[in-house]
Amino acid sequence: MPQHELVHDLDLDEYKYGFVDDEAHVFRSAPGLDESVVREISKHKEEPEWMLNFRLKALRI
Repeated sequence: MPQHELVHDLDLDEYKYGFVDDEAHVFRSAPGLDESVVREISKHKEEPEWMLNFRLKALRI
């Protein structure tokens, strides 16, 4: 069976149980990820300085 037919057999178009969960944002930023967004998230989460530095280093990699 061709792969595209396998995808159609999964019926991923609709969730059959109708469960919907409204979005409740605790934090919302502009699209994309840069140093200012990482700093803002870290401040919001009240993270220690070492965690912020770790995340900033990971962002630069």
